[in-house]
Amino acid sequence: MKIPKLATYASTLNQVQLALENGAECLLLEHPSFSIRSYTETSTEPLKAITELVAFARKLKPTIELKLNIDLLFHVEHEVLLSSLPETAQRLEINCIRVQDPGVAMFLKSRQDELQFELALEMGNHNPEGVSAHASFFKLQLLSNELPQAEIRTIMESVPNSAFELQVHGPILLQYSKRPLLSGQINATTPTKRLAEDSGFKNRYFVFYENRHGHFMFGHFDRCLIQSIKALASLKLESWLIDGRGEPEAYLKNALSTYKNERDSYFHNPAEYIHNPNALKALEQVSMRSLKPGFFHTNRTDMDWRDRKIQRNTDALLMGLVLDVIKPKIITLEVFENIKIGDKITFVTPEYKTIDYTVENLEVVAENEESQARLIQLPWKKGIVYKSVALGGSKTTK
Repeated sequence: MKIPKLATYASTLNQVQLALENGAECLLLEHPSFSIRSYTETSTEPLKAITELVAFARKLKPTIELKLNIDLLFHVEHEVLLSSLPETAQRLEINCIRVQDPGVAMFLKSRQDELQFELALEMGNHNPEGVSAHASFFKLQLLSNELPQAEIRTIMESVPNSAFELQVHGPILLQYSKRPLLSGQINATTPTKRLAEDSGFKNRYFVFYENRHGHFMFGHFDRCLIQSIKALASLKLESWLIDGRGEPEAYLKNALSTYKNERDSYFHNPAEYIHNPNALKALEQVSMRSLKPGFFHTNRTDMDWRDRKIQRNTDALLMGLVLDVIKPKIITLEVFENIKIGDKITFVTPEYKTIDYTVENLEVVAENEESQARLIQLPWKKGIVYKSVALGGSKTTK
């Protein structure tokens, strides 16, 4: 019986170690120069950074499968950068290169014929015809998050000798544009992340992220298929993708370990497999958004009873996430935007209660430049609970 591998992204040494310690069997290595959705900013040049990641990963786990995630959309300005990658990938014995733009694969292949490629069309691969057309060139294809499992099965049966991967957990990309819609600055060096509430639905917050490559919009919920292990296993996928980019370390750690435990439990004895009812709870504890299967079962499984309640629109910066509460003393936050004394912010609890808060005292308790993690502590205020989201500013505020 085919056991799917657990795949995830890594762009720092910390992320490599975290992923391997929690069950990842395939790493998609990233660098912000050619991985457009990487949340890591580094001054280390691409070839040196990738060489360090590869060496570190193989030191920790010699058998680990390593791939380069080059998901930029190919423009003439990228030719010099891309020209330097084939020789390095060959020298480092990278297992495969994953692309979003087929043109990137053609360009690299023309310079190093031995390279192998995978295709990850973020919002494509919806039908057997398209998948079949790419099957002869690409070793593996990542299927669309918008496909119900019945359509996935039809595609796989139509292209029987191909390998496929599906994202089982993580944020859902809805839209990408090279245009910097938030900052208005081409090739902006400082990434920006914001939340915006849907004008028609209370507490439906979409995530907007912007970096040097452009503008990204993500769904108001994260995909989570932890309660669909039997269905996933029946598809006989090559790998299950877990995306923890831009999330706290605990998000990726919990997701990898939880899916590994459920996967191993199922394949140890499929006939006697019983889903762990605490698995979803473990994932919800470290997720800032609701977790849903998306379109995996039908085309309406992303619905939520709260979606029917209409409320005004608010635009806000995502400032941080409450990681710990000690009543009546302190709250500990992982922060994503700078918070300083005098700031007025709003906490939104998991039950969607709002608490207005003025920062009168603040202590930085941890900083990690590599992972860009920063923890602060603020005086406790009644109503603020674990996993509350801190919001502040507006879409015109930097």
